[in-house]
Amino acid sequence: MKASRMKDKATIGVCSPSFPISATEPIRYERGIKYLESKGFQVKNGFLYKKNDFYRSGTIKERASEFNDLLYDENIQIIMTAIGGNNTNSILPYIDYEYIKNTLK
Repeated sequence: MKASRMKDKATIGVCSPSFPISATEPIRYERGIKYLESKGFQVKNGFLYKKNDFYRSGTIKERASEFNDLLYDENIQIIMTAIGGNNTNSILPYIDYEYIKNTLK
């Protein structure tokens, strides 16, 4: 897939593949969302928004599912992680690479 300049402002899907920043630091998180919106972007939070599973935003499969759901959403042009970290690698086996390979060319 080649990156190209977008003609219109994009919709950004935000996921939390590691630390639950939207639950533990809501003011900081919302400040970041407001910044993106001030630049003209639309923002869609993943379903783990404000969820907290101790030091993660959800189980491994929940976090991968959140990423995949944003990937499948035709209205989203960019997927951005709220924060990345030590627990992100655990979702890699559950990402839908076939979808990426066959759809995002």
